[in-house]
Amino acid sequence: MLIVDDLAFFRKSVRGLLERWGWPVCGEAADGAEAVRLYRELRPDLVIMDLMMPVMDGFKAIEEIRREDPRAAVIVCSAAGKQDAVLRAVRLGARDFLAKPVDERRLYESLERLLGPPRKSG
Repeated sequence: MLIVDDLAFFRKSVRGLLERWGWPVCGEAADGAEAVRLYRELRPDLVIMDLMMPVMDGFKAIEEIRREDPRAAVIVCSAAGKQDAVLRAVRLGARDFLAKPVDERRLYESLERLLGPPRKSG
C-alpha cells in the first residue's frame, strides 16, 4: 500500500495500523505529485489518499493515477468530508471515503472489502 498525506504523523499512524494488521506498506508520499510518481514506480495494491495537500491535491492525484491505471484502488481519508468533496472523489474513482479522524474499524473493513483479509506473517 501507498499512504499519501502531508502530515507525517498521520502517515506514521496509518502505517503502524496497517503493518500491525498484516497489510504491507510499500511507500509514503507527502503530496499528490509524489504519490503519482511513487504509484508509477511501486504499483501498490491500494492507495490511501488525503485530499488537501500542497504541490498537487488528492483530487488531481487520483485523476492522474487512475489515468495511468484505471483499475487503481484508492481510499480517501480526509478532513474535507463535505458532500461535494466526497462526490468528486468518488466520481474520480475513489473506492471509499473515510473522514478524519479515521475510525480504525471502518478503515479495516474497507481494506478487507477491497483487498481481502490481511496476510499475517510468521
